Amino acid sequence: MNKIELAVRPDSDQRGMTASGMVVIGLLQSLYAT
Repeated sequence: MNKIELAVRPDSDQRGMTASGMVVIGLLQSLYAT
């Protein structure tokens, strides 16, 4: 769950939030779309 925690912390690393955030969003969308 570390990736998600980093993704929800824009103040931690903006670039990391951009890349990881998009990946997490894609994963969440695919999970909830099932």
